[in-house]
Amino acid sequence: MGKDEKKQNLGIMISPSIIGLGQLAPDGTIAQHEAIAPCMIDSINVDDFIKVIEEKHLWPDVINVMVNIINSLAARTATSGLQSAYEIIRSYLIYMNSENGQTIKERYTVVKYMQTFSRLSRSIILKILSELKAGGFIEMEKGRLIRINRNLPDRF
Repeated sequence: MGKDEKKQNLGIMISPSIIGLGQLAPDGTIAQHEAIAPCMIDSINVDDFIKVIEEKHLWPDVINVMVNIINSLAARTATSGLQSAYEIIRSYLIYMNSENGQTIKERYTVVKYMQTFSRLSRSIILKILSELKAGGFIEMEKGRLIRINRNLPDRF
């Protein structure tokens, strides 16, 4: 969301996915989607989409998709009021560690993920991660989070 340097990444979509579920709401939330890899997209009219969902009784599936999106956005939004770089990094580590599907931990390095969703510099992210790793708090391999070994300290 936003424009140019004010742009803020809100999520990563992994296929298959339903883009635009937010536009089903009366206010028609607006978001721009940018592909970082080749992808195939198809579209359907909203009324036709709703008709198919109702005919096939797929609302529980739509809700499951929405719950994952909402959880992801909630975790990211929770960092917006945090004061220190460490608090932001800590929050993202906890979120990445709690991801059920493992896809975020498998597909993205911690640094790339944090740079995508925060405005923190690569150097500060690397400094904090290296100290957490040296202290035995986190386990990483090839830049990817394997696990949080013990509770992360509240303060850095």
